[in-house]
Amino acid sequence: MGASENGKSGANIQDLKKKNQSLILKSIVLAQGLSRSQLAGITGLSKMAVGNLVSDLIDAQLVEEFEAVFTGGSYGRNPVMLRLSRNSPCVCGMLIRRDLLQVVISDIGGHILRQKNMDMPEDADAEKIEQCLFDAYEALRQEETRPVIAVGISSLGPLDAKQGVLLNPPNFHQIENWRVVESMTQRTGLPVYLIHDASAGALAEKMYGPLKDVDDFMYLHIMGGIGCGYILNGRLYGGSTGQAGEIGHTSINFCGPRCDCGNIGCLELYANLQQLRFHYAEAYFMINPRDAAAERRIASLGWTDIVNGANQKEPAALAALAQYGDYIAHAVITCLNLLDLPCIVVGYSCDSKGNALESLLRSKITAYSHYKKVRVVHSSFGGDAPLIGAVACVAEHIFDQSIPLLPEKKEKDEDIQ
Repeated sequence: MGASENGKSGANIQDLKKKNQSLILKSIVLAQGLSRSQLAGITGLSKMAVGNLVSDLIDAQLVEEFEAVFTGGSYGRNPVMLRLSRNSPCVCGMLIRRDLLQVVISDIGGHILRQKNMDMPEDADAEKIEQCLFDAYEALRQEETRPVIAVGISSLGPLDAKQGVLLNPPNFHQIENWRVVESMTQRTGLPVYLIHDASAGALAEKMYGPLKDVDDFMYLHIMGGIGCGYILNGRLYGGSTGQAGEIGHTSINFCGPRCDCGNIGCLELYANLQQLRFHYAEAYFMINPRDAAAERRIASLGWTDIVNGANQKEPAALAALAQYGDYIAHAVITCLNLLDLPCIVVGYSCDSKGNALESLLRSKITAYSHYKKVRVVHSSFGGDAPLIGAVACVAEHIFDQSIPLLPEKKEKDEDIQ
């Protein structure tokens, strides 16, 4: 065998080693506790290979052992399990909304360690937003003893995730073609990744939520605007540029008004906070025609106020949300007609118990005979899914080896088989 063939063989062995290390690390992180024998069963690797790979991960302080404690009268030694190390590197997650900026330091398992929230500056432009994000990142990084190795940015759209550019979000400080990835890479000196906020929400649910074993679902994002993220065949689908899912700018009325995005009769022209307040007032004054003092209160109601009211069975809130849900259901049914999805996860902020919106959507969607089995559930992360999805975006790049965590070293063939 020639030298070049030896070199190729060595490269192939090293590539396989990296792939198996990533597979082991991902399995441990997402399961939040596995034994070596369980890893062998999950991955199909030999017990010897798993043992060697785990040893490398432990040496690199990426994984640590712990003794599982089981109750119920079982006898014998508690098994030694593996989990993400409490000394493992961290990542930074950032969220850009119209009204809010959020920055977190998290481990790659989606556990937030430090967080900073900031109101969007009234006179915001791209440079001021960058500075706010960077200042928050620096403050959190200095508080954290573990290294930060990459940044994920979840943002409103439209955007081009592959080019790292925020294009021209409607009603967003006239910001256009903001090269946010390039700018934040220069400021932080770290790899930076951009993801659409709705796609981020879907990725958070798939990676860290209870839908790990569901291969196809839609994440419906309601936060200022309305967007969708899609998990198809077990993977995030972002489209050719990463901005798939702009359901808020699909037309539900071809004779309607023109939207700021240029389209006509967009969903967000009908399902928005202003219209929600209007329908709330309409229903409220029909029930309480003499309560003129309520006008000012209604004018200041937020999304959360009305959803809370609906969860508490307030008639005006239920009526307003029913109209709002009707508009959204029309758009969602169009998506179901195209993609045939079994589950819809609805993500939004709410501080009361209840699922009034999910119940409304479920009743409208399952009224169609071929969608009677479609599940409609509330996000396991509430309104935080897009923020946690910024972390998941970086973790995905770690698991696919775009971000190396372990130093290369020569390995014997039996170490990886």
